[in-house]
Amino acid sequence: MMNALSKFFSGIWAICLGMWTTLINVFRKPVTIQYGYAPRWSKQETRPIAPRYRGRFELIRDPDSGELRCVACKLCAQACPGRCIEVSGENKKVTSYQLDLTKCLYCGLCVEACPFEALGMTQDPVAPVEHRGDLILTLETLAMSAGALMPGVLPSTVGGDLRPGKKPFAPKTKAAAAGGE
Repeated sequence: MMNALSKFFSGIWAICLGMWTTLINVFRKPVTIQYGYAPRWSKQETRPIAPRYRGRFELIRDPDSGELRCVACKLCAQACPGRCIEVSGENKKVTSYQLDLTKCLYCGLCVEACPFEALGMTQDPVAPVEHRGDLILTLETLAMSAGALMPGVLPSTVGGDLRPGKKPFAPKTKAAAAGGE
């Protein structure tokens, strides 16, 4: 009988300690940083993004001519382990480019494989969508707007080129190429 009573009171004591811990922590400021921002607590803070974060894909334009750098060589599609890229083109011009984000692993192998540095990944997170079909990106949605800044993650910054002594990617312009000759 005495053993049962001691177990009963030790159980009540454990519940009281748990409730006391909960009561103390109810009034503390939450430390969780929400994805994006937290409108519930009217906080606008976000966690800083790592410099090598691989986010939204972008087909890169040549800074001088404004044309897409992609020549439809299909090396990105061959390098993709998820087989989520379909490319077609003619006369070294891409006519259709389709990237299925439902299959994408965001590994960056397609970006590394591109010899023309035509595909990059920005540091912008992929926007949430309501319909699964919106996760299939086409040439029009992937092509960066004219005059836009270069994406943060390019082939020269994804792989082993961030070793000490290596310089990050800087796009070559015709003026810089003419000055170097």
